[in-house]
Amino acid sequence: MINYYQPFLLPFLTFTPNMLPSDLQRAYFLSFEDALWVLLKNKNIPEHAVILVPDFYCMDVIINIRNHGFRPVHYPVDDNFRVNISALNKHIQTHTPAVIILFHACGLPCIDTSNIKKLVHSNPNTIVIEDAVHRLVEPDKVKLFGDNHHLIDSLRKVSPVPGSYIYWKAGSAAVAPGNKKSEWIYRFSVHAWYLFFRALLVTATLARDPRLILYAHEKTLKIHDDIVGDSNSGHAGNPLIPHIHKHFHFTKVQQRKHHQVALYEQLLSGVYSKNSLWYSIAIPEAAKQELHVYPVGFRHHGDTEKLKNIEKELHDKNILVWFKFPDAPWSNKRGVLFLPLGFHIRDKDIRYIARTLNIV
Repeated sequence: MINYYQPFLLPFLTFTPNMLPSDLQRAYFLSFEDALWVLLKNKNIPEHAVILVPDFYCMDVIINIRNHGFRPVHYPVDDNFRVNISALNKHIQTHTPAVIILFHACGLPCIDTSNIKKLVHSNPNTIVIEDAVHRLVEPDKVKLFGDNHHLIDSLRKVSPVPGSYIYWKAGSAAVAPGNKKSEWIYRFSVHAWYLFFRALLVTATLARDPRLILYAHEKTLKIHDDIVGDSNSGHAGNPLIPHIHKHFHFTKVQQRKHHQVALYEQLLSGVYSKNSLWYSIAIPEAAKQELHVYPVGFRHHGDTEKLKNIEKELHDKNILVWFKFPDAPWSNKRGVLFLPLGFHIRDKDIRYIARTLNIV
């Protein structure tokens, strides 16, 4: 049984605490979207303002952006989730966005750091947000280039703990969580459903029950994700998590993932040569240690039933993985399968996944 999410926290931890660099500030929120709403409010972003988002993006977030009174507009990313700078600049000129979101899908860099710097400096009145929810963000590696440049992560997606950090340059305006007491049901529901999901996941992992894991992901976690972001103001997360996060062993995590990504690359080369519908997504060497998942591209040419059939076949073989964001515009003719990385994945699991993809 191969599980998608990391069930246990202990392998992440070290006794040595991590320190926040002096040129950065951050705040801990209940979710990415909770941090986003506070940031937009603090920056006085008006209703109906344009927010540029990539065409490969979580549609739940798109819907919440629209429900909060803003106008999301898609810009294109390529097969490898890279931003075409010329295309992005044309969208900026056409739509005059108040906010640009850059999404590092799977943990891959969507744009070079030098181009992020140019983008920030060329658009000083535009909020530039790096969506790093698919990265386990090491504070020492965060680079921000202006008062309107922010990075938001999501610990829930890349570790066994919930919540999100938003980072800003020291000396810039702070982004503090709200405390709207009338939204206590929202906060309670997000915490309760996440704890229920984690309890199911750990129980199912120990019992080696794939049906319970599927239920945890497709039912329980979906309810949690449908609730997240529904607040009118942004709220803080569990106050214990920042103390745990200080003891994350980033180097250990990175070494593990780099090894696993290299093994996937070696073993899946035959899949790409055997079936032209599968394609290899380019992964820079420096990005291998940063990945949340190992992405595998698939060109379905509009036949989305193929994706469902592949998922079902993999689930039948106890490989509990999914094609992500199938309802995003990017996914109209292609898809991306997220293969698991982490301490709960062994080399023999990766070999089993590669053998199985050769025959589905």
